[in-house]
Amino acid sequence: MEITNTIVTRSAVQKTEGAHYVAEYVEENGKLLRMQCNIYQPVEDTELSEKYIGSVYLERRMVSCSLNFDDSTAEHFEVVMGMIGQITENIPLLEEDSHQNENTIR
Repeated sequence: MEITNTIVTRSAVQKTEGAHYVAEYVEENGKLLRMQCNIYQPVEDTELSEKYIGSVYLERRMVSCSLNFDDSTAEHFEVVMGMIGQITENIPLLEEDSHQNENTIR
């Protein structure tokens, strides 16, 4: 048997005073393929302990986000980018062209 591909999924959590960041990231053959980070705001005096406020998504080297634009948007983005920085200290980003030739029509 020949192992041709190894994919590992990991989870990480970071909390600040104003939000909870729950990330899931995928490593393919020792390189960071993608990360999704959901952002929650703590809520007091309700049945819910936290409220979903958005997400930031990294796929290969492209970043996208779905957040309401308000005074905390830049802070959320900064925290998530810091998480990506911590992850990529140990797991390098997948190179842009690593799968480029696999899907080429000839």
